Amino acid sequence: MFPVFRGSPREIGVQQGTYYRDLIHEATVRVTKAATFMAAKPWYLPTPLFYHLAKRRASKLLRDDVYKYYPEMAEQLEGMVEGAGVDLSTALFFMYLELAGVGETRFSVDACTAVGFQREATECGETVMVKNMDFYNDYAFMLTARKTVPDDGYSVFGNTAASFPGMIDGMNEQGLSVIYNFASTTLKPTHYAPLSLAIQETLQSCETTEEAVRHITQAKRGGDALLMIGDAEGTLRTVEISSTESAVRQPQGPVLVNTNHYHTEEMKRIEVPLDAVYPDDAAPDLRGTPVFLASTTRWDRVNELLAEGGSFSEERIHGMMSDHGVDEEPSRLTICRHDDLASTLYTLVYYPERRTMKVLYGNPCMNMLSEMVFGGTG
Repeated sequence: MFPVFRGSPREIGVQQGTYYRDLIHEATVRVTKAATFMAAKPWYLPTPLFYHLAKRRASKLLRDDVYKYYPEMAEQLEGMVEGAGVDLSTALFFMYLELAGVGETRFSVDACTAVGFQREATECGETVMVKNMDFYNDYAFMLTARKTVPDDGYSVFGNTAASFPGMIDGMNEQGLSVIYNFASTTLKPTHYAPLSLAIQETLQSCETTEEAVRHITQAKRGGDALLMIGDAEGTLRTVEISSTESAVRQPQGPVLVNTNHYHTEEMKRIEVPLDAVYPDDAAPDLRGTPVFLASTTRWDRVNELLAEGGSFSEERIHGMMSDHGVDEEPSRLTICRHDDLASTLYTLVYYPERRTMKVLYGNPCMNMLSEMVFGGTG
């Protein structure tokens, strides 16, 4: 079951805030106990004071760009604030968490695996897009599925954080689908409107992969990412993107694979070096470990499984996303990620041609997919 929010941007926001009110208030308490939050806090600052300063910084960085470049999303944000009964600085702080790793190696997220299968690679003869969403366990409770039906624009459903006006992974009524993997560059953003806002706007206004690529690369945005985009015609592309640069990658043969490192020459030039390690002010479990070790390991393993050949059924795809490596030992390096700090929090499968999404929450090795048809009401 998932909620459906309808109407003007502000009306959608009020419905969102009201529906998730308890969850958002819970987040205001739990976020200050998260490992990444505590790693960022100077030892000499009391937690309430650091939280206050973090909210003030988030407001300073995000507010002007969100209101200037995404006025409808800003209206939705204001509605969400009203419905949830929180102040705007709290909502902007939650949105800032999406950008915390941008230009800050200590907060880089070495997580998420996505695979796009063109029609000739699947047993069903359709384009299929699949993703494991790996993220910090402390924030798992905030991730949820929802559908928005705006007065002006395409309806969108997908997965995002309860407090976000934008979408992390989503599909619109035309079948256009976007999957968001984090990346890491050395650049500080020139704009601080989170990429999830651009994704939501893209899904509400575009129909084809070509339109979506053009829209999202021209958008004012903050964030380093690999965005897999597919449409009902079966066109798959990856946009490797930062706040200022972008490059487009096409499938290799019948498949397209994204983890968390870039593959185009244009984007590799600004990427955090592949041999970089997490610094001493990262979360304790990450300090001194290679930033991209999980990304490169998962990339290699996905390609090993793809090299086995043959067509891919949904069962086989689920098995790939549940993979624990050759030795069958789950860890932070496996496609199905198991780790005390960050794990696979949900798995989604998109069928753009039939406008259908399947999703499970938790590790795919232990859970089954549930179907959400676009025409459904939750």
